[in-house]
Amino acid sequence: MFNKHPKLEIISLGEQIDRFRRLRADIKAELGEEETKKLLSKAVFIFSVGGNDFFAYLKSGGLAGNGTLDFLLDLTSYYGNYLLNLYDMDARKFGIVGLPPVGSCPYIHAHLSFGEEIFLNFMVEVFSLTIDQRLWDLRPIMPGMKYSLGNTYAIFNDVVNNPSSNFSDVRTACWNGEPGWTEGGQTCKNWKGTICSHRDEYLFFDGIHPTQKAAGLAAEALYSGRGTYVRPINFRDLASSGTDPTQKAAAEFVLQDQHEGILRYKEKKYRTRNYLAGIIFFSSMEKIRNSCTSLLLLLGFCMLPIILAQSNSRPIPAIFIFGDSFSDVGTNNYLDGAKARADFRYNGIDYPKSIPTGRFSNGYNIADQIAMLFGYKQSPPPFLYLVNQTNFQTSIAQGVNFASAGAGILDETGEEWGNVVTLRQQIQQFQWVRDNITEAYPAEEATKIISESLYIFYIGSNDLLDHKRTNSSLSKEQLMAKIQFTYYNHLKNLYSMGARKFAVSGTPPIGCCPFARALKKKEGGGDGCYGELNDFALAFRSTLESLLQKLSIEIPNMLYSLGNAYSMGEAVFRNYPDYGNLMLIN
Repeated sequence: MFNKHPKLEIISLGEQIDRFRRLRADIKAELGEEETKKLLSKAVFIFSVGGNDFFAYLKSGGLAGNGTLDFLLDLTSYYGNYLLNLYDMDARKFGIVGLPPVGSCPYIHAHLSFGEEIFLNFMVEVFSLTIDQRLWDLRPIMPGMKYSLGNTYAIFNDVVNNPSSNFSDVRTACWNGEPGWTEGGQTCKNWKGTICSHRDEYLFFDGIHPTQKAAGLAAEALYSGRGTYVRPINFRDLASSGTDPTQKAAAEFVLQDQHEGILRYKEKKYRTRNYLAGIIFFSSMEKIRNSCTSLLLLLGFCMLPIILAQSNSRPIPAIFIFGDSFSDVGTNNYLDGAKARADFRYNGIDYPKSIPTGRFSNGYNIADQIAMLFGYKQSPPPFLYLVNQTNFQTSIAQGVNFASAGAGILDETGEEWGNVVTLRQQIQQFQWVRDNITEAYPAEEATKIISESLYIFYIGSNDLLDHKRTNSSLSKEQLMAKIQFTYYNHLKNLYSMGARKFAVSGTPPIGCCPFARALKKKEGGGDGCYGELNDFALAFRSTLESLLQKLSIEIPNMLYSLGNAYSMGEAVFRNYPDYGNLMLIN
C-alpha cells in the first residue's frame, strides 16, 4: 500500500485516489448510491501536488538530459488520468493549486547554478501551461466537470516583488537546517539548524515549504482571486457552482503531496546529454537573481529549440501543410494553366543557389521556417512533386506540403488565377496520402503517424482579397459565416481521417500590403493601409477563434493552436526599427 523508503513512508497520488475509492464505498454503504453521487458531485477535490516530481527529476540528473519534454508530457498525462479516475467516481469539481517556481526555494536554490535554477522554473511554467490545456481538453469527455486552476507561480512572484507583502526575507529559510541524508536517501526526522524568531517576515519556513503567513496569502488568492491568480473561476465560485451560492461545498477532499508526486515511476531514467551550455553565461549574473521573471520568458524561447535540436528525433512524426501562396513551396509549378507561379527571378534570389523554386519569397517562406523549428531542413515537398516519385509511400510519412498559391477556404476563391488547388482539393490529396500510409505501415503505426502529426493551415487571405476584387454582394457578416461553415467542414473531415493536432493561423493585416495600398490609392483613398481589408482580417481572426472553440468542444482529443498573424504583423508595422532596416511602405 505504501511506497516504502528506508526512512520515509510515502503515499503516492495513485494510492491516495485508491483510498478515496474505499472511502466512497463506505459513504455508499451509509447513504446509498444516489445520495453518494449527489454528495460527491457537490464536493471540491483539491490537488496540491507535483513539486516532488520535479525534485525527483532533478535528483535523477534530468537537467543534464534531453528527456525534458518526455517528462513534462508524462506528468501531464498522469495528472489527466487521475482526474478521469476521480470523475468516474462522481467527482465534478476540481481545484488545482498549481506549482510555485520550485527552482527558487532555498533548498534547490542552494544546490543549483543560476542557469539550472532558471531552467527548472521554466519547466514548471511549461508544466502549468500543459495542465491548463489538459483541463480544457478534458471538458468534452467529462460533462459537468468544473475546475479552478491556480497560478501559484504568479502569486509567488507578486509576493516577492511587492514590498507591501511585508516579507523581509524571500530567499532564505526561517528554519535554516538541511535534511539529513543517509545511504538510503533523505529523511525529515533529523533536520538540524536554527529557527528564526520573526517567522511572519519570512516567505519560506524551511528549505522547501512556505511559512504560515505565505500559505495564507496564497490560499486567499486562490479562494477569492481573479484573472492572473486563478482561472476560469476561483475556488469560492467553484464551490458554490451548481449549488445554493450562499452555501459552502458539501465537503473537501484534499489530495496533496507528502514527499510523493504524480508519477509513480520516479526512478525512470531519462537520456542524458548536456545542453546546458546554452545558458552557462547566466551562471555568474548574481546581480539579476531577483529580476528573473522576464529573463525566464526569454530563456524559455532560447531553450526549447536547443531541446528539440539535440533530441534524437523530431518531436512529431510528420507535418502536413495546407495553404496559399504564403506557404506554397512549388505546388503551382506542376499545374497546367496556373497563373499564380513564382518559378522565375527574382523569387528565390536568397534561396540556396538562388533557385526560384516556386516560393513567393526571396528565400524560405513561413512554411519552411516553421518546419525548421521542428527539426526539418525546410518544408516537406509539394504533393504534386512527391506523387511522381518512386519512394512516394516512404516520403509522405515525413510530411507533405499541399499549399497552392491563389487558393482559399472557399471553392470559388482563386478562379481568376486559372488553375489552383483549393482547400477542398488539398484535403482530398491528403486523403490519398492517408490511404497510402495505412497501406504501407502496420495499422497501429499508421494510426500513430496520422494522429500525432501536425496539420498546419495558413490560408484565408485570398478569400478576403477576392471579396474586394470581385465586388461581392455579401456583407462582412455573411462572408464570415460562409467561411466558418466551409472551414468547419474541412477541419472535421480531416479529423475523421485521424488528424488530431491543428495549427491554424489567421491572416496578417492584408490592408497594409503593397497591393492593398496601391488599390486604395487607385480608388482615390490616398496613401496608407486599406482599412476595410484590415477590418475583414480582424473579423476572420474572431471567426477562427469561435470555430476552433466549437470544434474542440464537439470532438474529443482535438488539440489546436491559433496564431494571431494580425497582431504579429501589426507589431512589425508599428515597431519596424526593432526588426532591422525594414522598408515597409515601398
